[in-house]
Amino acid sequence: MLYGRKRSKNLSRKFRYESEKWRPSFSCNLGLVLRVTFYNRLGMFDWFRKKETPLTGAPAVRRQKTHSAESGYVYQYFYEGQRAAKRDRAPGTQYVFNVSADRKSSFPVSVFVSDSAFDQWQKEHGRELSSTERYAVAKLALFQAFDQRESPAAMSEEVVVQASDVAAFLATLDIS
Repeated sequence: MLYGRKRSKNLSRKFRYESEKWRPSFSCNLGLVLRVTFYNRLGMFDWFRKKETPLTGAPAVRRQKTHSAESGYVYQYFYEGQRAAKRDRAPGTQYVFNVSADRKSSFPVSVFVSDSAFDQWQKEHGRELSSTERYAVAKLALFQAFDQRESPAAMSEEVVVQASDVAAFLATLDIS
């Protein structure tokens, strides 16, 4: 009893929360779907979802680095690692950096370089790029995004490197 107060209509229902309701099965297939939906609300089938592959290649001790962008912001960043990824069915590598513009909050920024962007340069020069040279391309693409994007909020979009960018970045580093 609620000591002198009237019972509200919400408390007089048989079930207080939507998740407490039992859903009857109208047919065998529909009942299974409804039960799976009910259990999925509880998170029981989360292990069926496709998970991203873990990051690799991060140094054992992370070093915070700083970049003063042309936009006027000073960014601090850590290299988190890389993973194989696909964008629009094109295979490539995703490089992930942890970036901060105010030293209080940080956010992940990913740089995606497709294998076809590297392949064009490799065919022209007749040799494979090393993993260090590939990382250098991703890092220069990150710096270019720092310089060209107006604010840290614009850094939430993924940086995608084109084949022409790969050639320009490697020319800047005098790699041939």
